[in-house]
Amino acid sequence: MMARYLRWVIENKPELATESFTASLKLDKSDSATKKSILATFDSAPASPPLHFANLEPDDFLKWVHSRKNEKTGLPLSYSSYSSMRTAFSYLCGIYEWKVPDIFEENCSTYFGGLKRTLAKETADGTGKATKGKQPMSMRLYRRLAE
Repeated sequence: MMARYLRWVIENKPELATESFTASLKLDKSDSATKKSILATFDSAPASPPLHFANLEPDDFLKWVHSRKNEKTGLPLSYSSYSSMRTAFSYLCGIYEWKVPDIFEENCSTYFGGLKRTLAKETADGTGKATKGKQPMSMRLYRRLAE
């Protein structure tokens, strides 16, 4: 998850990425940083952070969250998927020993609260996902697989 966020930063907010981070990346055929090279930067934590955390604004993170959609359908993800992004971001900050400012946390809390209400309203209106998680397997399919 954090590899996707860091790739988004490189492509959309390059001024937030440190020079040492961008210099260490390997590019694929489409000139995007490879996931493997992004993940390799975590080996140097906390000594060499990939971002200028002090310059990071809540909107920089929330724009990425808002841009994430289901790759196949283009529809919004589930609330738990968005919440996982927030957890992964907190982990990223933690391994680089950056204390998230209170105002940053307040903005994220407000955004995620609104997102949760929006997704719940869409579900209630019938325009959003009505189910969460995995769908139960029918007994007929279970018996067929068990044969």
